[in-house]
Amino acid sequence: MKRRLYTAALLCALLMTGCAPEVDTPPNSDPVTEEEPAEESSGRSEADLDSMLDSLIESIQENNSGGHVSHTPADTADSGDDSEPVSTAEVSAADPEQLQPVFESQNGFAAVTGFEHVPADPEAVLTVPAELGGLPVTAVGRYGFYGAAYAGAVQLPDTVTEMDDYAFNGSGIKAFSYVPAETLTAGNHVCSDCAALETVSLGGRAYTFGDYCFEHCALQTFTSEDTVLTLGNDCFKALEQLKTLTFSGELTTGDSCFRKCTTLSEITLNGSTLALGEHSFQNTGVRELDLSDCTGTLGAECFADCAELRRVTIGEGITSLGAYAFSGCPQP
Repeated sequence: MKRRLYTAALLCALLMTGCAPEVDTPPNSDPVTEEEPAEESSGRSEADLDSMLDSLIESIQENNSGGHVSHTPADTADSGDDSEPVSTAEVSAADPEQLQPVFESQNGFAAVTGFEHVPADPEAVLTVPAELGGLPVTAVGRYGFYGAAYAGAVQLPDTVTEMDDYAFNGSGIKAFSYVPAETLTAGNHVCSDCAALETVSLGGRAYTFGDYCFEHCALQTFTSEDTVLTLGNDCFKALEQLKTLTFSGELTTGDSCFRKCTTLSEITLNGSTLALGEHSFQNTGVRELDLSDCTGTLGAECFADCAELRRVTIGEGITSLGAYAFSGCPQP
């Protein structure tokens, strides 16, 4: 009796979904008509009812055995194939179709925001084209390559003129040497917390970096030649391994830009035009400073507390020295 109730309930569910199979009526049973009394229909033999139920179950099993899409991963759970499914994180570098960058549209331009797939080969190069989706690539979006270990393999087109906040923050880049076609404006924290970043090399263009751009990096050398460079507050603050800074062009710094870079012993400014903010190089390891061919202004306490600074040469081009610009430094 329980078996019949179960089967009847199953048949009702299939009828409601339109999936009920056609069942042949056993040859020894007559269909029940509206005029047939209920008492007579209940008089069917046990064998006839069992035959109908067996036929129904068999039909359901046959229908379910073919054409059903499995929801197991990659439809291979029962196929006997022991191969691993393709990872959504790593693909073969030989398949460029899988190495396309992800982007978002911004006012008719494209901002790249990373790669959906990355190559398993650490030596592979990830090239961002100058156009994506028919739009010119002009930016790296906010958090674009945030924390991406593969970011060091990314090559940007020179059409990129903007890097939004945190664009490469905490990523695996080892060098920053991007040269745009014209100018580059970078937001805050663009390359901060990049533990592998050792060199920054800029040249021949105009660059603007926001606050804290290279904070907490392993930076050792900074070179910027023939550039117009604007650096935000605390941009290189307290870098523990920065040793040399070489610059020529026009340099504007925010407050505390290189403050507490105690290993920064060599600063070469090569006749530059300077507008250095307050505390810009305070408490650095610089030993000698030659500003004889430079022009511009130095902010308050700009080179204060530089315990190793024993020789300073300042020419007439420096028109303003802020208060206590060299306080706390050894007397020459």
